Amino acid sequence: MFNLINYSANVLVILTEGGKYFALLVLAILAIRLWQRWSRASSAGKASGLVVAGLVTVLATVTGYVSMRHSLARMDAYFGMKAFDAGHLPQAVSLFEASERNWASADTMARRGVCLLYLGAGEEGLAVLKQARDLRQGEGTSFEFVYEGLYRFGQGDAPGAIRFLRAAAKDSIYRWTAVKTIAVIELDQDQVAAAAEDMKPFMQVDVTDFDQAYVLASLELAAGHKAEARTLFNKFPASNLGPRWDNRFDKLRARLQD
Repeated sequence: MFNLINYSANVLVILTEGGKYFALLVLAILAIRLWQRWSRASSAGKASGLVVAGLVTVLATVTGYVSMRHSLARMDAYFGMKAFDAGHLPQAVSLFEASERNWASADTMARRGVCLLYLGAGEEGLAVLKQARDLRQGEGTSFEFVYEGLYRFGQGDAPGAIRFLRAAAKDSIYRWTAVKTIAVIELDQDQVAAAAEDMKPFMQVDVTDFDQAYVLASLELAAGHKAEARTLFNKFPASNLGPRWDNRFDKLRARLQD
């Protein structure tokens, strides 16, 4: 399916990369022409010609160096996200670190922080995420909000999880994941009405995930629809989802058998 957001982002990358190297090419050609003119200039114009040619050469060199570092950083960050999406977190961290060495970026730093959260280095990951937001004067991205929210949810930090997931839910890309998790937290806290309100726009979505089945089955049971709740529950009978999820499903199973 055509993705306008990805298309626009890719076009922007191509234009900015092309613009950088076009500017470098212009400066390089200008420097060559100035050196050629200097070599043919009379002795009276040699000094000023040398200064101008030297300055343009230095500018071209600096532009080339900066452009190359920025391009390498972008490439490493791109492949870092590919590794992250594929679940290869150690490789993603290495690529993000390489990107930061070439070009410091709050976004790349935040992505590395997210990886650290899920590699078991929670305190370091949270510190890196905070550092990235400090560089943006406290601003964050939906990407880091949703993954920090999910991390805090897994750690049992319900207030922190909801705070970050609410922020992530403002972005349509992460809304579904964020809302499902918020609903789970609300059900844990017996806030059935709040969970139902949050899930209202998604009640007709096909059930494809175990957390979605858990939320919808819980809501159906709360509404007195035990048969519908049991049908949803049986879509994902597998256990070994982790202690927290196994405990939730065990409690729901017991309620369905009453």
